[in-house]
Amino acid sequence: MSDGGRRTVPVVAVVAAVFSLLAAACSGGGATTTTVASTTLASTTTTTEGRTELEANGTPFLQEGDSGAYVEALQFYLVCTGHERLTPDGPAITVDGNFGPITADAVAYFQAELRRIPSGDPDEETFAQLARDCREERSVAFPDRQGVEAVAGNVGPGDDEIFALEGVQGRVITIVVTEGDIQATLETVEGTRVQQISLGGGWSGKLPTDSEYRLRMTGGQAVSYLLDIQVARPRFVNIDFGRMNLAADGFGILSFGDDAERVIERLQGILGDPSADSGWATGDAGGRTCLGSNRHLVWVIQPAEEGDQHPAMLYVHFGEDDTGGQALAEYAYVSLDPQGVDAGAMNLSTAGGVTIGRTIAEFVAVYGQPEFIDGTSGMAEAAGMVMGIAQAGGEDLVWFVGAGEDGCEGYE
Repeated sequence: MSDGGRRTVPVVAVVAAVFSLLAAACSGGGATTTTVASTTLASTTTTTEGRTELEANGTPFLQEGDSGAYVEALQFYLVCTGHERLTPDGPAITVDGNFGPITADAVAYFQAELRRIPSGDPDEETFAQLARDCREERSVAFPDRQGVEAVAGNVGPGDDEIFALEGVQGRVITIVVTEGDIQATLETVEGTRVQQISLGGGWSGKLPTDSEYRLRMTGGQAVSYLLDIQVARPRFVNIDFGRMNLAADGFGILSFGDDAERVIERLQGILGDPSADSGWATGDAGGRTCLGSNRHLVWVIQPAEEGDQHPAMLYVHFGEDDTGGQALAEYAYVSLDPQGVDAGAMNLSTAGGVTIGRTIAEFVAVYGQPEFIDGTSGMAEAAGMVMGIAQAGGEDLVWFVGAGEDGCEGYE
């Protein structure tokens, strides 16, 4: 845990606190031995002819300059046990996982309370004692309802540690215990066990939306632990697209000019029934100005969790061919929520792997810098197709891939 190096002894305020805490041990003179009450430690302070000898610390478990989940746990424990600041108007600890001088001074003060040398570098026993003295529930939040968090702490017999999990309902959660011989139990707030995970083990599953969840850590002995928690969108799309892809001349297995009924039958075999079908019409259709006979089908590949801003929709358009027959004429793969496109929906892509939800960097890696049709639409030409690029969540993502011409205005 430690990355080496030594600090100077904590500031004057800590030293003054040490003398104050040890004053009782020095009063009365003579050779006496006092024992500090503790739930797990048997620290002793020996006083010989007015001289107080502090107990030495073990190997540092953490040191100033360290960072990560263990440091965040240390800071939480310090705040929880009333060591957030040394003086009423002094600087307070920020629970941010970075071990700085304020954290070191608070550790030194706690070590002095234990009649230990106030080095500011906690050994594992000191870390464990802080955990025993803290009775507050902790929390792990996923405000974006996805992401990865590492959590750490220390548990002992009869002293479980509980984390409230926020933003996990309806999501796929993965829990892996990477350090510490503990049991991590995922349960509902009502106490119903969902899954139990041990050291070296992991579990992944989708959580229903009808409950709140928490994670309970237990140990048969005092032990420090580390685990990873990952929350992801569930995989909505399990369509086997096979050899179907997005191409300048159609779908790879189907080409522009192919008979309309044969194309619709083939797509239904892969995608199921369409969400919408305009039927055949002559002239304008669906609010679009069209020429000749036309038909328009829509498949919602990935529906929105709520509302109609679907992450993946496939528009397929049919029109008249040169002989007056009815044929596949145009398609558009569209996302109204490019950040939310499921990995399964991305399996329908160009031969280069570009599709809705992909980043501008992935586009450039395959097709080079986009050649925009104009300066405002975000539509660019690439390999005989038209692709739309727009900003979503702070990054530029592909939201449209289309090709062909069905005789109707607009892209969709």
